[in-house]
Amino acid sequence: MTPSSLNAIIHLTGFGAGIALYGLLAVMARPSSRPGGERLSFATAMLGLTWNSGAMALFGVRDLAAVAAPLWLAPVSYAALGFLPAVAVHAAVAAQPLRLSGVHVIAAYAISLLAAAWQLVAPLQGATVPVPAAMLVLTIGNVALVGSLLLAPRSRTWGRQLSTVALAIFAVMALHLSAHADADEAWWSALLGHHASLPLALAILYQDYRFALADVFLKRALSLLAVTAVAATLLATVVLPVLSAGIASGNDQTLPVVLVLTLWVATALLTPRLLRGIETFVERTLLRRREPQELLEALAVEIRGADDVGAVLAAGTRAIGAALSARESRWTASATTAPQPDVVIEERGTRARVWIQVDAGPHYVISAELPAGGRRVLSEDRALLATIAAQLGRRIEALHAADERVARDIREESLRRLTSEAELEALRAQLHPHFLFNALNTLGHLMQVAPDRARRTLYRLTSLLRAVLRRSDERQSMLGDELALVEDYLGIEQERFEERLTVLLDVPTALREVRVPPLVLQTLVENAIKHGISPLARGGTLSVSARLDGGQLVLTVRDTGRGTPTATAQVPSRAGVGLSNLARRLERLYGSEAALRFSSGPETGTTVSIHMPANHLAPESWRAAS
Repeated sequence: MTPSSLNAIIHLTGFGAGIALYGLLAVMARPSSRPGGERLSFATAMLGLTWNSGAMALFGVRDLAAVAAPLWLAPVSYAALGFLPAVAVHAAVAAQPLRLSGVHVIAAYAISLLAAAWQLVAPLQGATVPVPAAMLVLTIGNVALVGSLLLAPRSRTWGRQLSTVALAIFAVMALHLSAHADADEAWWSALLGHHASLPLALAILYQDYRFALADVFLKRALSLLAVTAVAATLLATVVLPVLSAGIASGNDQTLPVVLVLTLWVATALLTPRLLRGIETFVERTLLRRREPQELLEALAVEIRGADDVGAVLAAGTRAIGAALSARESRWTASATTAPQPDVVIEERGTRARVWIQVDAGPHYVISAELPAGGRRVLSEDRALLATIAAQLGRRIEALHAADERVARDIREESLRRLTSEAELEALRAQLHPHFLFNALNTLGHLMQVAPDRARRTLYRLTSLLRAVLRRSDERQSMLGDELALVEDYLGIEQERFEERLTVLLDVPTALREVRVPPLVLQTLVENAIKHGISPLARGGTLSVSARLDGGQLVLTVRDTGRGTPTATAQVPSRAGVGLSNLARRLERLYGSEAALRFSSGPETGTTVSIHMPANHLAPESWRAAS
């Protein structure tokens, strides 16, 4: 490879890298990217872009096209390079808290302006550019300025600012090492002489935009270098030796061609893996960030176990903070929606805001304070944040729906309980006046004819009333307690009906511990006495039984009194509200698992049975009751 070809490659690569670095700096420091902007960094970026793009065109025309470049191109390019030290001095002075004298800034711009005018006038006078005298003025003047700045009061960042000034001056001083008109100059001379502005861009990006340097530039630069290194290695170690051997032996060149194609395909297949590996290295080692997919999977697991909105938002805040390497992140509720319907991520200066849109209820905003080092919300960040926001929104809506279901179930249960209690109280109110009137009449009669029987009846009445009042707050009671209540009731009624009422009880002892709704038997028994036995002068027989039928407890009350005029399985209206209320209570308590069955006729009397679950019955009680 000839020196001119090597220098052309050096210039193409160096100026290309310079355009990329200063372009990145221009994007990061543009005045619209932050409140107030970073105008001096932006000015540095524009001067660096002008120098590198102009020099690439200038040397590209010379090395590749072999034609003369426009007269204005070289003066403008070198003038832009000459202003880099002035802007660096301005930035160093402006960064000091005590604000140094403006004389240094004025002197720096005056030196650069003088050198730039010298370069711009040179083509009109037939002189070559760059003008050595102008470059010498730049070098000596800026070195003197640095010497005077060293005597100024120092702050904590003074060393960093001076290093930037030194690099800017080095970019100008290095021009003295290059032979600008000689395409065959030494490669090191071409490298140092024309590409000394690269360290300045790298220094500014590393100091102020470290994240952007690694995330935007370093990933791509390392990827390019890795692919180039693989291709160059394969070319030098495999392809060229095979081609040289084939040419030397005079053999057919089919094998080398096939080998080149094979290696080309292999490199193409290897490139995606290589790029992913480099991206993972930069993310985890340099930026110390987690992989997006890993972050999303961890977030999904965490919010799946969260049982309230606060826990979901806390998990989302941590995930967004990790995704953006945020210095601080927090969530707040917002009564308003995002500024625009399709906006999920909003970036304002050093703060990013992620909107969590929820169909019902308040919206939420997660704010993250971006770290120093030029962190920006890039396109891949926006895709990740949008996915996180969607995950959080879906989980919050699911929790809202679950809370609404629970609240609705609680309201319905409360309503059912209040309704059942109201019906039960209505039943008790119905029982007391009707029954007490008859019981007191019976007691009055017995006190005259049979005082002992009156005393027993009074004890039964007291026991009955005490049991009813004691269970006023219970939703269920033992079948044995209900049976004792019925026995007291029927004992009092037997004193009233005497031989007209016969009572038969058939309830196994094993079933007396089964829980049933309160007054379930009392309702059936009172209904049988009132509508079946009482209307007949001859009275009748009333039987109460309990049994198991599969998984059902069956309670049956049968009377031989007056039945319905025709056989029917429908509860007649004259049966009163007692049976209707009981049927509704059973439906609310057990749903379709319970039923009230009615049958009556003029010759058979009336039979009412209740079928309800008996799942809570212990196994040994099942066997004893079967």
